[in-house]
Amino acid sequence: MTPRKAIAEKCKDCTYDEFDTGTWIFQVEKCESVECSLHEFRPMTNATQTKLKAEKYQNMSVEEKEKADVLADIVRKRFSRK
Repeated sequence: MTPRKAIAEKCKDCTYDEFDTGTWIFQVEKCESVECSLHEFRPMTNATQTKLKAEKYQNMSVEEKEKADVLADIVRKRFSRK
């Protein structure tokens, strides 16, 4: 089992209530147990991840944005299909 899968299973085990609304991942996303050591690694939907990345980018300084853009270009080139 991968670490990501193990964290997802632990979060689901801890948070999911089949009688509550939403899927397990939506419930885990809303977890408020910030004291949990896994909180920052909990699984989230792609939409939420995209939103959080955009918010983080908006709060960066110009220098931080430039560095992030350079790194994104490197990753894009490395993993683009040829």
